[in-house]
Formats: sequence, C-alpha cells, structure tokens
Amino acid sequence: MKIANQSVRPALEQLHYSAAQVNDIMKYVMGSLSLEGAPHINRKSLKAKGFTDEDIAKIEKNLPQVFELNFAFNRWTLGDDTMKRLGFTEEQMNDLNFNVMRGLGFTAAQVLRRVQLPLGAPVLLGGLRVAAVQAVGLVTLGALVGAGGFGVLMFQGLGQFAPDLILLGALPVAALALLLDAALRAIEDGLAP
Repeated sequence: MKIANQSVRPALEQLHYSAAQVNDIMKYVMGSLSLEGAPHINRKSLKAKGFTDEDIAKIEKNLPQVFELNFAFNRWTLGDDTMKRLGFTEEQMNDLNFNVMRGLGFTAAQVLRRVQLPLGAPVLLGGLRVAAVQAVGLVTLGALVGAGGFGVLMFQGLGQFAPDLILLGALPVAALALLLDAALRAIEDGLAP
C-alpha cells in the first residue's frame, strides 16, 4: 500500500498545493488507505467478526505505514485484549508467521481481490497508463532502425530541415499519446474506489 515515501506530502505543500490537492494526489499515489467501500473486508464485515469502531480506527490509522494489508492486522496494532476478544490464543499471538486475516477466516484470494486490488488500483493503473503513453513516443525511434511509422516522417523532416514533415510525424504521435492517456485514465477512474 505504501508507495510514496514520507517526503512527498511535505514536498507538495512546499510547492504550494492546497490541502485538498495534496490529499487528492496522495490518495491517487497511495490508494484510498481506508477499508470504507471495500467489497468484502470492510468495516461491516470486520464488525461482524467482533471488531469495534476503535479497533477498525487503529487498523485504518496504521494503513499508511504498511506494505501489505496483513501487516495492519497484528497484536501490536490491535493490542492483546482485542486479539483475545477475537478468540486468538497466546500461542497464535506469539507466532511471528501467524496471519490474523486467515485466522479470521478470510482467504488470500479474498484479501487480494477485495482489498489489495481496490486500494492499489490507482497505482497499478497509473503505472500502466504512463508506460503505455511512453511506449507510443518511443516507437517513433523505430524509424532509426528501419521499422517505419511516423518516426520516418519526423527524422526525414529533421534531416531536410523541413518543419512540415516533422509536424506531419509528430502531431499524430502526440494525438495518439493523448488519446491513449485519456482512454486509460477513464478506465482507471472507472475501476478505482
């Protein structure tokens, strides 16, 4: 879950972004950092398993510091009293390999599909979008090795000092990159929580 390091927020604030803009950027970069709206492992399902509002608040407070959801569910976050109330033994709590999520009955597939993917969707899809747009620009370099495409027009224009040929190759590439960016951003916005 934690992709951006702790210097991103102060850097954005130093660049004079508003608080709302900083929060939007951080949510985009790091995911929602909340169990609210998650389809399976959410506040309602956790309450049904015996969690209190205070327990859930502790978990959500810990989400920005963890790399994996399972790390937010542990005795150090929840406390021994909560772990005992949930039915875990001292032996389970002392086992460093014990997975509280599994102990609660959630499968690895449920955690991945219902929590980790929705929380990480902005990061995953944003990376795919950036890579796809970069690839569109990079394929123009294929003209240097005889692969053709709009890069041929651009490099012919550069060689002949002909701005019209450069634009004839560059404008469709730019338009394609912008169109691809808009399409993938629409998909990203549709899938993100």
